Amino acid sequence: MTFFRKTYWYASAFFKKRWKLVLGVVFVSIVLFPTVLGGLITFLRLKKTTFIGRIGSVSLATLPRDIQEKMSDGLTRVDERGVVLPALAERWSVEDGGKTYRFILKQRVSWQDGKEVKVEDIKYNFSDAQIIPTQNEVIFKLKDAFVPFPAVVSQPVFRQNKSRVIGTGEFRMVKIKKEGANISEVQLESSREKLVYRFYPTESSAITAFKTGAVDVLEDMTGTGGLAQWKTVKTSPVIRKDRYLAVFFNMDNPLFEKNVRQALNYALPKRGGEERATSPIHPGSWAFNKTVKTYDEDNGRAVELLLKSVPQSPINIELTTTVNFQDEAEEIKREWEAVGNDAANACKRSKELSKKVECNNFALTISLRVTNFPDLSNFQAMVIAQQIPKDPDQYFLWHSTQSTNFMHYKSPRIDKLLEDGRKEQDKDQRTAIYQDFQQFLVEDSPAIFLTHPTEFTIERK
Repeated sequence: MTFFRKTYWYASAFFKKRWKLVLGVVFVSIVLFPTVLGGLITFLRLKKTTFIGRIGSVSLATLPRDIQEKMSDGLTRVDERGVVLPALAERWSVEDGGKTYRFILKQRVSWQDGKEVKVEDIKYNFSDAQIIPTQNEVIFKLKDAFVPFPAVVSQPVFRQNKSRVIGTGEFRMVKIKKEGANISEVQLESSREKLVYRFYPTESSAITAFKTGAVDVLEDMTGTGGLAQWKTVKTSPVIRKDRYLAVFFNMDNPLFEKNVRQALNYALPKRGGEERATSPIHPGSWAFNKTVKTYDEDNGRAVELLLKSVPQSPINIELTTTVNFQDEAEEIKREWEAVGNDAANACKRSKELSKKVECNNFALTISLRVTNFPDLSNFQAMVIAQQIPKDPDQYFLWHSTQSTNFMHYKSPRIDKLLEDGRKEQDKDQRTAIYQDFQQFLVEDSPAIFLTHPTEFTIERK
């Protein structure tokens, strides 16, 4: 008992002498306890990690755009309607008739390692542009006027650090893994979460990875691979309006005269609603033309167009596609062969055609070629999807001088519209140009615009 009495006396004496200090310590402890506890919990909490499967072979330079945009910003950004807005650049000006662009950088913007973003850090790999950094602006001097240029520099910029890159965005790259020249895995991390992207060559291999637990989420899938039936799996369809599925014709093939292309267009049923694609421009774009010819299915009109010219030999078309669009290609094959039979029968009933033996040449024969890597230099007709650029400029795909015009499409009228569209600075005039471009291109039918494809996100519940 003596020990407890002494302890009590000492404590009482200390409290009487130092009672203000004791109460102060107690008060501060009560006030700071929630903050200290919260910080401790944050420190100890493990970040949520999500393993995401994607399809494709990628390098550091060709990472999908949405992944790049998580890590960094461009000088500009483009919204859903195609309107260009500031990002790293505070503002910009256009000079010399659209040949010179001055971008003034925002102040006090930092890279993820804390270093300030400077004008000399802004690097784009443009072969036909001179880049001049000054004290607070980046000047681009182009050889020719190019109005879509502000949309081009929405491409995120990075600083290179060995095999990784440093950006300005919420997520930083912490690790990459490679298999040969291609990246097999990219790890991104923010203050809140960690994203691990794993890349697979085909959708079937990605689905296998999901089933074995290698990934928790599959993104941009064209199908569900039977996973929609799993009770522990959630599948979310998304209509990709930034892409379109179309049948492209090789215009060097003499078979595909305009009447034949239009007939094949009328022969195909078209989906309605938001899935329907009617032109190569984003339906939400300021330049989109709602009044283009829709080529709704019309078997009678298709037969009428086919009968305009009697083929001298049977019509045989090889239709190329990828595994992802094999079902669509098989449907196209059925529809084209059906309208070919109708045209052959109509020919035999016609009193205007004397050589009835030639009527059998209308009976279309469609052969399918399915491949993971379509040869754009060797095809007759092809069913593939195209990415829609952020700006309505379509010069690279449809102008007759471009090597990327894999259809070998040639139209002086379309060439002129595309040339004018990238030089005209007045937005109203530019809108009119691209609306004319869509009208004449769709009428000519070098391609049959089908749908905005539906893609799926597959994840565990």
